[in-house]
Amino acid sequence: DAIDRRLNRDTWLYSVSSEFVNIGDYFLFRNEDPKLVLKNCYDLAVKADPKSPEAHLATARMALDKSDSKVAAQSLAKALKLDDTNPETHYLSAKAWQATEPDRATEHLQKSLALNPKYVPSLLLVVEQKMNEEQYAKALQLLDEVEKVNPRLPKLWALRAAIAHLEGR
Repeated sequence: DAIDRRLNRDTWLYSVSSEFVNIGDYFLFRNEDPKLVLKNCYDLAVKADPKSPEAHLATARMALDKSDSKVAAQSLAKALKLDDTNPETHYLSAKAWQATEPDRATEHLQKSLALNPKYVPSLLLVVEQKMNEEQYAKALQLLDEVEKVNPRLPKLWALRAAIAHLEGR
């Protein structure tokens, strides 16, 4: 409620691209209409700072959450033009291309891990791929790497449990 009051009362305070992205993320958290968030927050963030990839990344995350790979891929192409050194951009690109162009997705995933070998979302995506290929030993090795970064990550333990179940343990 305090955030809503502040946003309604002091709208003139928010004019920086990152603020629009954060406000958009807040509205999505509150289950607001994604089209309105895109128009009223993320598009404004692009206008406020056309050289910042953050609004494009936020749009891509929102599109992937809504299973709209096309919009995600378009936003990620713009983000990559602005900055291709962010592992998250390549990770999201891998997710966007995963279903339609697996080779392209693999390239982005490899680039993400080349930029940051300990980038947890990319590592978890590789774990899921290894599980689909029934390479459980390799998946567990990767989960050991994830555990070194964040031992309290719920998805880490869920994947370990899934592997144990698949192996009949």
